[in-house]
Amino acid sequence: MAEKRSIVIDASIWIDFVLQDDIAAKVVEIVSNKYIPVQSEKTMKEVESVSAQARHNRILPPEDRKELVEAVRGLSDIREQTHYPTRSRDPDDNVYLGLAMQSGAEMVISKDADLLEIKHYQGIQICSPEGFLQIERERERSASEALTPKTTANQPGRNLCDEI
Repeated sequence: MAEKRSIVIDASIWIDFVLQDDIAAKVVEIVSNKYIPVQSEKTMKEVESVSAQARHNRILPPEDRKELVEAVRGLSDIREQTHYPTRSRDPDDNVYLGLAMQSGAEMVISKDADLLEIKHYQGIQICSPEGFLQIERERERSASEALTPKTTANQPGRNLCDEI
């Protein structure tokens, strides 16, 4: 059996998951079952910070924010992080790139426009939730057809995230 690969999920996806967004729920389900979701103390602080923003106050009271952080910790492998690149326009996003690089993650799943604009970083794909689900459908189709997998990772220049 192949070793599970790591994937980084950004704060907005986790918040959508708790708010019962169908797409975020599917992403978290797949990542939790097929991959290793990774976080660091820095990305956990980002989850706390984003969930405390004014736009979430009405729908995410403090006790729900605490449950969110506990749920993310419970579902994720918390890794030490020492690498902080300066690639994104938004300095808060660089923590996700650094964690992905340091943990050997194959992908960062995000809705953040600044991260999505980067598309690839040091061999790591940066993908929207919809793009991730499309990639998973392609992988499932390839596996069910018993063909050599022809996923985006094996097709240089093709990025299904760009096609969504």
